Amino acid sequence: MPSLASAPTFGCVEGTRTNKGLEFLLRPRGAGRYSSVVFLTVWLCGWAVGEAFALWTLVRGAIALMTGAPPGPGRDPLVLGPALAVATFLLVWLFFWTIGGYAAARHLLQLLWSSDRIVAGAATLRVLRQLGPFRSIDEFPRETLRRIYLTDGDHALTAETGKGPVAISSLGTPTERDAVARALRDELRVPEEPEAEGTAPSLPEGWEEIVTPEGERALVKSLATRRRQATVALVVAAAVGSIALILVRQASRDPKVIGLAAMACVAAVGLGWGADRLRRGRVEWRIGTGTLTRRRRYGASVRDRFEGTRLELTRHSDSDSDYWYTLAAVAADAPDDIPSTAWRTGRKNIISVLRDPAIPRRLGLWLADRARLPFADKATKQALAVDTERALAELRESGAIGRRVAGWIERREARHGRKAR
Repeated sequence: MPSLASAPTFGCVEGTRTNKGLEFLLRPRGAGRYSSVVFLTVWLCGWAVGEAFALWTLVRGAIALMTGAPPGPGRDPLVLGPALAVATFLLVWLFFWTIGGYAAARHLLQLLWSSDRIVAGAATLRVLRQLGPFRSIDEFPRETLRRIYLTDGDHALTAETGKGPVAISSLGTPTERDAVARALRDELRVPEEPEAEGTAPSLPEGWEEIVTPEGERALVKSLATRRRQATVALVVAAAVGSIALILVRQASRDPKVIGLAAMACVAAVGLGWGADRLRRGRVEWRIGTGTLTRRRRYGASVRDRFEGTRLELTRHSDSDSDYWYTLAAVAADAPDDIPSTAWRTGRKNIISVLRDPAIPRRLGLWLADRARLPFADKATKQALAVDTERALAELRESGAIGRRVAGWIERREARHGRKAR
């Protein structure tokens, strides 16, 4: 057992200082989670029934096809084409159904039987996770930590590393996670907001710089990932195409199968077209000096679609009140006071991410350095506070109704701030 040196308290969370470092333990909190527990338990019971039924149907069908016997009493033997079409549908459905069941079971364990032990040591930040009977350890060297913060919306405790943002914990209450975040920042001397770095900005994972066939530098999404996607799409297209061919041959003898054969042919053609687009086509951002050009490449054909002369990172909310962070290239004649989500404002989105601006910000800093472009980061706390205050001032000046709306917004923001703390 580690020796206990002291037990400092950070807000509502008690930290334990041991010979391994400063430790915090976060567990699920709140009685409201039990309503989700009941729902997930009932749903998983239905999930198990559906999973078992689909598996039994596939096994029974496979046996019937191999033996030539009917799949059940009073039924005709299976016909190869329609049987393969139904089996393909069931396999696709079963794949996604299994993923859904896994996610639901994982979330149920997280609500009932989980913990995150966070240890800020001299050399590393370690997170010891327990999810039901399963345990795992994540380690982050101190020198790779760029900042520690809470994301918007779900207020998950997050660390930004050299490779990008990583989730530390979503357990406990937002107040507890905020207290742990502040304690970790003090202990590890890591900021909450991004700071200017002495080293050159680096690309986040999932993006890469290439040299095009024309000898120009360009930014693209990971080509290896795109090749894997194209391979998977090609395999699926080939499988569906084989089934379509069998159905077409079957339709020549049985007109009842014509409709199913036609649908299979359309699906095969669509999947083949998509696989070809993934393999031969892509969107590139050509990096110039003072310009960033969006171009679409398909085989040997290249078309320039848009040219930007500056970059901006903005935040907007969707219909669920979730925040999206968008990095956009801005044309030279585009106005400054219109958000990048507006229609035809001389902007093209490069990337849009939910709740966390870390990846769009890193990408924007890298592009600004590479292409010598000005970068307006409008998603920092200071910039957002200035925009909010300006909007509230305009509301107050609009009249009595505007003043009431402004007061309601201020009270709402104050309540959200207290919840986050």
